[in-house]
Amino acid sequence: MRVVAPEATPQVRSWVESNAIEWRQRPFQPDDLDGMVLVVAATSSTELHKRIFDEATRRGVLCNIVDVPALCDFYYPSVVQRGALQIAISTAGLSPALAQRLRKQLEDQFGPEYENGSRS
Repeated sequence: MRVVAPEATPQVRSWVESNAIEWRQRPFQPDDLDGMVLVVAATSSTELHKRIFDEATRRGVLCNIVDVPALCDFYYPSVVQRGALQIAISTAGLSPALAQRLRKQLEDQFGPEYENGSRS
């Protein structure tokens, strides 16, 4: 996994230190997409989002611009998992906050007792 950003959070820095990810400490460049299958971008720049999406599309790289459904080839659902039981919630990228709220409600409704499949 690769993170491209001039700055990083403490969590990202810890992943770098443990060699879990690669961090390119600089702004995005089109060659950052070399060899990538998918990219997830989360910046505060609408212009940069469009640039990343356009470059990913040109290269055939799947792209998800966080919270911008029009610039997404795929979405991440919120998922509740209790053993073999899986409940996925999606708003097609339109309302991640709603999906998260529904996930929390379902986690309360389907508690740990569902993990071993003993509830029916």
